[in-house]
Amino acid sequence: MNLSLAIKIASGMGAIGAIGGGIALSTLLSSSNKYTLKNLVEKDKWTFLTEANSSEIGKILEVYKTKLALPFSKLSGGESNAPARLLEECKKLYDRDSRGLNKEDSLYKLKRWCVVPKTIQERLNDMGITLLSTQAPTSGGSESAEWEGKAKRHQENNKDKFTAISGSWNNGEGAKKIREHCETQMKIESFKDEFYSTLEKVKIWCSKDN
Repeated sequence: MNLSLAIKIASGMGAIGAIGGGIALSTLLSSSNKYTLKNLVEKDKWTFLTEANSSEIGKILEVYKTKLALPFSKLSGGESNAPARLLEECKKLYDRDSRGLNKEDSLYKLKRWCVVPKTIQERLNDMGITLLSTQAPTSGGSESAEWEGKAKRHQENNKDKFTAISGSWNNGEGAKKIREHCETQMKIESFKDEFYSTLEKVKIWCSKDN
């Protein structure tokens, strides 16, 4: 074999090796990303905050800095560079392996402080839950049978009730109360303390029955 041919063969093998190595590295990185907390959160239809979400970050930090037990120990929320620091802390957390310890606590933290906020209405839509219309009846009209049914069951049920509207009422009055209360509760955002507990109540009392 002449020298020129040997060099060509060697060069070809090197290129093939490099391609093979690149494919292996790409496969490894893809497999690694599959097991991050970030991947789980995004699969659950949440979008992580970026620098472009300055308004949302501001609202989140206003609530964050009222917490006595700080969710991220190195971030008080009152720093001059708090928005950037929050994004850093979120990235450190969401890059972790989802197969590690404290997965549920970490996912809760990420979905509360590190994602573009969603209202209860938006989150239930993500989950395929159809909410009742909160539009008031036309002038002189009566509440829908669906809201009247919800009001009747709410009055009879002692579990998972809206405490703010507990009491006795006739169906027409109760339907109006529960419809209007549902309208306000649907707007609660995901960084608020009461988000998840209220979400479950809205799911029961403000959605269409299956």
